[in-house]
Amino acid sequence: MRASTSRPQNGNAPMGSAGLMRSEGGDIPEGLQLVTGAIAMARLHARDGVSGADASLGSLLQIRGRIYGNNSRQPEAIVDLDESISIFQRLIVDDGQTALKPHLARSERHRKEAEMGKALSDID
Repeated sequence: MRASTSRPQNGNAPMGSAGLMRSEGGDIPEGLQLVTGAIAMARLHARDGVSGADASLGSLLQIRGRIYGNNSRQPEAIVDLDESISIFQRLIVDDGQTALKPHLARSERHRKEAEMGKALSDID
């Protein structure tokens, strides 16, 4: 049974979700391209102070990290997951966004899995 994949959302969420679905369907380059594009947009939105953009960026990095980790690209997965963890920690500690704790826990779990060379699970 698959766990809920609800994530902080803004306008970049559909591209991130589409990228994950494409990669899980076997089109890894297209999936990565979609997620990377969504990450670039989220970075611009975060820089411009768009509400929710930082949380969306953390989730998109988590998604791309998962794609990398599930395709034997652990070093790249770890970089993305480290950034995702940092973003979620900052939002939780500095901004009091405690609702993001499950997202932080997921990024931390995926980071450990990537470090061990395992596939990154989607179960919480």
